[in-house]
Amino acid sequence: PLYYVPERRARRALLDVLPSEIFPRLKAESPALIEVWETQETRQVHLVNYAPHPQRVQVQFQSPVRGRALSPDDAGAAPEEIYDGALIDVPLDVYDILLIEKP
Repeated sequence: PLYYVPERRARRALLDVLPSEIFPRLKAESPALIEVWETQETRQVHLVNYAPHPQRVQVQFQSPVRGRALSPDDAGAAPEEIYDGALIDVPLDVYDILLIEKP
């Protein structure tokens, strides 16, 4: 495999020790990864699905944001989706990037 997902008990232990103030947060039924890349000009939230099937995930921000989603999975076939709010519900096949507008 290209990645290793810890067993459920180990995942739960890791999640339990994370501070509650960390944002954005990712909620998913099956394993998924969230990573934030930020510069002075942009904020990108990268989402990776480790499930064997597409799933819907929720990204929780500390306060409302506005942004758009890009996915290399779509290969330009689907239009960008615009998101607005503190809780964003995203369909996730393999990989998505949320481009968040900075104030």
